[in-house]
Amino acid sequence: MLEWVIGLQLRCRKPWTDCTHMYIPVIANSHCFSVEIVFADSTIYVYDSDHSCLTQSQLEQILEPLAVIVPMMVSHAMIRVNDRLAIVRNTTTARQERSGDCGIFAIKYIEFLSIGRNIDTTNQSWIDMWRHKLACDLYEYNCDP
Repeated sequence: MLEWVIGLQLRCRKPWTDCTHMYIPVIANSHCFSVEIVFADSTIYVYDSDHSCLTQSQLEQILEPLAVIVPMMVSHAMIRVNDRLAIVRNTTTARQERSGDCGIFAIKYIEFLSIGRNIDTTNQSWIDMWRHKLACDLYEYNCDP
């Protein structure tokens, strides 16, 4: 991964020096949520559709490796961040109503955040349609002759 960050392997063909945010899906205890790392703030923002699934202590324990390793990696790309990233949980996100919807919520949070769209528009009423759309998109991408 470090070779990718410092440019020895150009998988994304975009230099890391221009990177301002990083989006990562996280799976912990069979639950999915998304994190947005904002380099200017040296902060990991957590977006979770089930606010009661993990305590703040559990969340900090799960994200400890990211909070420490990401700053070490991005420093090689000359991105300046604190030695350890702060962890901030967003509690305004919509709550999932059914078990198993956390994965689609996590995907949509990353999609919306990466294009600058307000994540407050994500809600349970859209989940089934987004799940079907994702399945169709994946099928088209992988199976189109």
